[in-house]
Amino acid sequence: MSSAVYVLLFALLTAGGCSGLVTQSFSVSPNNVSVHEGGEALLQCQVSNLGGQVQWVKDGLALGYDASIAGIPRYSMIGDRSSGVFNLRIINASLDDDAEFECQVSPEGLHKAIRAAARLTVIAPPTGLEIVGHPTNSKIEVNENQALTLECVAYKAKPPPTIVWYRGDTKLPDKDPKVTVTEVPDGGHVKRFDVKSRITVNPTKSDDYSEYKCEARHEALAREYPLNTKVQLSVLYPPGEPHIDGYTEGETIRRGQHVELTCRSRGGNPPAQLVWYRNDVQVNMMYHSKGRYSENIYKFVAKDSDNGARFRCEASNVRSVKPLKAEVQLTVYFAPAQVTTSGPTEGKVGDTLQITCTTANSNPPAEIKWVVNGKKRPNTTNNRTESPEGGWVTSSNLNITIPAGGQKSLTVLCHGSNQHLSENLVSTHSINILYPPGEPFITGYVSDSSVAAGTTQKMACISSGGHPLATLSWYKNDKKIPCITKEMDKSVTAEITFVVNQTDNEARYRCEATNSATEVPLIETRIMHVYYKPEHVVIRQDPPKLKPGQKANLTCDSSASNPPATLSWWRAGIPVSAEPGAITFSNGPGLYGGKTSSSTLSLNVEADVDGLTYICQAHNAELGESVNQALTLNIVYKPVFDGEPSSGMRQVTVIEGEQGHISFSARGNPPELTFMWSLDNKPYKPSARALVEGASLNLSTVRREDAGVYSLHATNSEGSSSSKVQLVVKYSPKIAPGLSVVMVEESENATLTCKADAEPLSQEHFSWKRGGANVKERASVSFANGSSVLKIHAATKKDMGQYECIVNNGIGAVAKANVTLLIKHKPEFVVTPDIAKSAAKDGKEARLVCRAKGAPQINFQWSKNKKQINANTSERYITAVNKLDELTYESTLVIKSVKYNDFGPYECTARNIMGFENHNIKLEVTSKPDPPVSMSVVNITHNSITIAWVPGFNGGLPQSYIIQYRRIGTETKNQVNVIPLNSTSQEITGLMLGTEYEILMWAKNELGESQPVRNAVRSTTLRESPSAEHERRLQEVLREQGALPRLVITAVASTAAVLVFVNILVVLCVLRHRQSKKQRKPSGASEQGSNKSGNIEMYAPSSFNETVTGETLSSISEKSETYSNGEAVEEFIEQGSKRAASTYLIDQVEPPAQYAGYMHPGSRQSTLTRQHKPVVPNQELDQEAVYVDSLRRNAYNHSIGEHKGYHPAPPPELDPSAYYPQERYYPPPPGPFSRPALGNGLTHRHVVPPPDVTMLVHTANGPVVPRMPPKVPSTPTSHLTTFAQPHPAAEGRSLETEGHLV
Repeated sequence: MSSAVYVLLFALLTAGGCSGLVTQSFSVSPNNVSVHEGGEALLQCQVSNLGGQVQWVKDGLALGYDASIAGIPRYSMIGDRSSGVFNLRIINASLDDDAEFECQVSPEGLHKAIRAAARLTVIAPPTGLEIVGHPTNSKIEVNENQALTLECVAYKAKPPPTIVWYRGDTKLPDKDPKVTVTEVPDGGHVKRFDVKSRITVNPTKSDDYSEYKCEARHEALAREYPLNTKVQLSVLYPPGEPHIDGYTEGETIRRGQHVELTCRSRGGNPPAQLVWYRNDVQVNMMYHSKGRYSENIYKFVAKDSDNGARFRCEASNVRSVKPLKAEVQLTVYFAPAQVTTSGPTEGKVGDTLQITCTTANSNPPAEIKWVVNGKKRPNTTNNRTESPEGGWVTSSNLNITIPAGGQKSLTVLCHGSNQHLSENLVSTHSINILYPPGEPFITGYVSDSSVAAGTTQKMACISSGGHPLATLSWYKNDKKIPCITKEMDKSVTAEITFVVNQTDNEARYRCEATNSATEVPLIETRIMHVYYKPEHVVIRQDPPKLKPGQKANLTCDSSASNPPATLSWWRAGIPVSAEPGAITFSNGPGLYGGKTSSSTLSLNVEADVDGLTYICQAHNAELGESVNQALTLNIVYKPVFDGEPSSGMRQVTVIEGEQGHISFSARGNPPELTFMWSLDNKPYKPSARALVEGASLNLSTVRREDAGVYSLHATNSEGSSSSKVQLVVKYSPKIAPGLSVVMVEESENATLTCKADAEPLSQEHFSWKRGGANVKERASVSFANGSSVLKIHAATKKDMGQYECIVNNGIGAVAKANVTLLIKHKPEFVVTPDIAKSAAKDGKEARLVCRAKGAPQINFQWSKNKKQINANTSERYITAVNKLDELTYESTLVIKSVKYNDFGPYECTARNIMGFENHNIKLEVTSKPDPPVSMSVVNITHNSITIAWVPGFNGGLPQSYIIQYRRIGTETKNQVNVIPLNSTSQEITGLMLGTEYEILMWAKNELGESQPVRNAVRSTTLRESPSAEHERRLQEVLREQGALPRLVITAVASTAAVLVFVNILVVLCVLRHRQSKKQRKPSGASEQGSNKSGNIEMYAPSSFNETVTGETLSSISEKSETYSNGEAVEEFIEQGSKRAASTYLIDQVEPPAQYAGYMHPGSRQSTLTRQHKPVVPNQELDQEAVYVDSLRRNAYNHSIGEHKGYHPAPPPELDPSAYYPQERYYPPPPGPFSRPALGNGLTHRHVVPPPDVTMLVHTANGPVVPRMPPKVPSTPTSHLTTFAQPHPAAEGRSLETEGHLV
């Protein structure tokens, strides 16, 4: 039935269409479109009578019916359905878009499906263009006629581009390039193309600098902006022929003329290198080029040697097979540079002399002409020879006979001239005519006279006449010596000046006069006689090695002396007086005509003469001068020790831990000693802390095992000796371990032993204490073998406790050890509020504590309801025993998970061998705490009260405390929460001075608060603050030290201030009275008392003579500082009134105690010192004690100033090293010639030093030169000063050390 209906409906529709229905169709069909890559394309599609749905299809892929294409955001369908426009818009086109697109309309009703297709073509320009291997605008070097292939590639274009080549601006024929097109896969269905074009070039020099350009043409590129790249050719080829400018061959130039030769070459790549050569030797290779042009300019000044020289220029580059050349030959004219003459310069009358004249090289050759004394000499010949340096050399000879007639010289001129250059040179030659000089004579020394060595001697030799003047020479014993020659018009003088010495004795001084006319010198001679002392003195010792008991001879030999020297012996500045025959003398021949001297001194050698110095003096009587030589005797002996005690052994004491030093003073001769140390007769081995340095032993840290007897054995080549010293090491005590607990029966004697190790150690170093007090009752102490034994007789339980053994020997820390004395007794329970009972919550843990004292050890047993508790057998009951001290034990019963039936009393049994005791402890349910007990005040200050208490039972829970306090007389109450919770004391702060307070406290836990303590405490804060307490203690110190109280000082200062004020009023009254008197005087009258000043000034007396210095008190007081604790009392003195008889001194203030050791440099301790009382041993009073001490000394020094006045300052101490201009006396020489200082009861002997002897005494720091002592200056004029200058003479006198004048 339904099928028939459908057939009927279809027939009706078909019939309707046939009767005039219009179907859908394309009014605008899509057309083929081309678009550049990255551009925008629009494919049009317009449908009329639209019935179905429109979509686009790309290469068979439907893009959908939506305006936005899903997955391809670059695609969109634009238009509207009402107008039937469905255009496809594609932006940023890529090669993926190169495809066939179809606009499709779906069927709808009677509308059939329709479709129309179009092609979208995407074109892409080349991505790049390059000439392979050559960047754009690069230069390619290529040899001439060498084939060059250029390949141009355009990359990844669609469709393939066209490549065109250009040479410069000229397009190359299309047949020349070879083109290749290659497909390039691009990952899609559309292909890109690479296009290659290759050309081959055979470059010539004309291609140099030419450009070759490759151009890619493509429809995607604008024709006016094609893609191109280019390169430039640099064709290498040889340069052109060189050319020389600046000189033409055959041309002549003159010597000294500036010549400039220019070589040029054109063409060539690279440009030509130009080099100049002179006679095949390179002379210049500096050239410059521009483009393909090169130039080398060679500049020089023409010389003789340039005549005929060939100058060549060579041009070449890398393409040259051989250099190209151009050359010229120079012709140079030059006159001779010089004319020289040679031959004899002197001669006698009648001699024939030949003179030669020679010219330097010349071109053309020079001619020579002669002139003698102004007259030409004709008929001379010229000889010419070619010079290797160019040109010719001309020479000529002239013979001359010296005429008679008294002439002194002849002048010969030689002319050399170059005719072509008109240049002439002249050379002059002079000939001296010779005559002999007169006989010489000597002045300055008289024959057979004597001269002292060391004097300056001058002698002159004089010769007259002769031509030339004579040459004078001096000789000493045929050896020429220098001299000073002076020439005058007709004579010459030669002088010699010298310091006479011993070599001049019997020396022959000769003067010789010569000139060219003499054949044999003319001679004059003098023989000298000289007095001289010996140069040196030598002392010989026989035998060379001296030992005590021998006989020694000291022989003194002096060198030559004229007259012979006199020898004498000295020791310690005193002439040696020996027995007859002990000193012998002799003389002998010496150098330079003098005599030697010898003397022998015989000595008996003893050990005590070691180190004594003997001096031999050689004295020349004529000169009054001496030469000395010293010999120090060297006596060899075995070592000896200095500083040894007359009896017993030397002892060194050191404290352990400190540095120790043991040293011996040993000496011997030879002084090279070897040492060997031993300790207690055993060899001693040094260690890191024990350093042995010869005769010294240094211990960096001394130990007690270092104690003992140290021996030092000293040895030299003469034998050995030894010495001993005992090292005593003191060290702090150390108590040896021993019995810490002593247990005895009651009424039995108890013995406590304390053994210690210390040095020193004796009974007095031990002490026994119990509870801080000495043990006396029923006790005795004994000492033996380093142990102290305390015996307590009939010991009782009262004697139980801890005894302290104290060992103190004053070295290091005090040693202490405790010994506990126990008396055997049965246990005794210790019950305190906190453990008297216990409490716990149901299901929680409970702790019961049982504490007892007894000896020996106590054991505990717990029971409940008469039933013993077996603890530690299960986890429910656990017990633990702790030993609190030697006498006290504690047992703790822990009950886990408390149940209801666990509450109730528990019995604790304490047992030992002496018996047992029982104690009941009740376990309760947790509750409020009990109040604290035994609350008391433990400390009070002016603003705080500190209390302490014993905790009560805490109710089985943690508890805390609250303190309440109030000021008596008020109802205001304050509370303090105690922190931390377990504290048993608390300070209450912020209280009022001297006020009574009432204090209560109670405990609390989480279940509530306890009752307050039974009895509140009352306490009053201190009535004085710390500053008031400080002042009070200060007053006590003042009274204790006998000084004035501060109240008295303040009263005195106030009284002084009132007096000053009164004085000022009096002065003002006097001034007003005087002024009124002046006004009442007649104007013509002279004023009386004109010597009085209108101003009142106060003067201080001089510190030296108590006279007014003229400096006003006001200026002085501005410079002074006072410590008078108030205004200074001033006394006004009217000018012209009677001079004050005394001075006024400020109270002297000495420095505080901490600076008492400091004094001004150069000052001495004042003799006005006083023993002070010891400062109160309270650390808080240190500053007050200093202040009090200053006040006391202030008043004391003030009293000195009032009673004794002010002493003038003594002169300053003298520096013995200073130099004073007024010194007149020389000190005795140091060393053996020094005299001991006079005074102090010392005696001395007058030492007579040897005559004319200067002694230098050597010390370890070098020679000591005698120095003049300073002259003690007179007392300097004293000036107003505030400080005394100490001086030895002032000792025993009162001096003001820091006083100030008012």
